[in-house]
Amino acid sequence: MILASTARVVALLSAAAIIVAFAGVAPVGAVGGGSSGNSSASNLNVIAKIASAQQDIRLGWYSEAIQTLQSVVEQDKQNADAYNLLGFASRKLERTDDAAKYYEAALTIDPDHLGVLEYQGELFLMLDDLEKASANLARLLELCGANCHEYLDLKSDIASYQGS
Repeated sequence: MILASTARVVALLSAAAIIVAFAGVAPVGAVGGGSSGNSSASNLNVIAKIASAQQDIRLGWYSEAIQTLQSVVEQDKQNADAYNLLGFASRKLERTDDAAKYYEAALTIDPDHLGVLEYQGELFLMLDDLEKASANLARLLELCGANCHEYLDLKSDIASYQGS
């Protein structure tokens, strides 16, 4: 329990460091995935929450990440990155219906989001839909080429799926 508390403190401190870095380097409106909020404080809050959720995901704390990300999309309904991470965390918890819904929301906002196309392809493999996963792979090839990591990751996952 102490280890988990320490890891959470480290995650929050990491999120704070990211906020400070973003605040000093880029205009706040340029970060945060299309935030609809108008204030710098609002955008920084979104950035902090996404950074915290990403840390929770790295630690395998998917439920915590989902809670945080749901508050992000309540604040910023046009944040494709937040919906993508919601889909990822939901998929890791095997909540495939939720994952599908979040990936679709992200693609409605940004149809060319490479991360969503990769992760949605992985969801399709979980659902035994090789045809749709392959369509996502083809779309990734079209968007970013044969050397981008999203394409290569999904290609590897499809090869593993076919070999099993």
